[in-house]
Amino acid sequence: MIRSGPGTSYTRVGSYPNGATVLASASTTNGFRNVGTNRWVSAAYLVRITSYPCE
Repeated sequence: MIRSGPGTSYTRVGSYPNGATVLASASTTNGFRNVGTNRWVSAAYLVRITSYPCE
C-alpha cells in the first residue's frame, strides 16, 4: 500500500503488485521509505535487491 506520508494515518494513494521492483530511499521515517513525491511504503514490505544500488 502506498501512502501520502510516512505513517498509517496518511491517506492511501495506491499500491504496487506483489513482486514489483521500486526505487526507494535508503533511510526510513517512522518505518516508511519514500518511493516518490508524496508516496511512502512501509519498510516492512520492502526487500533490498543486492544487484541494485542503494541510494
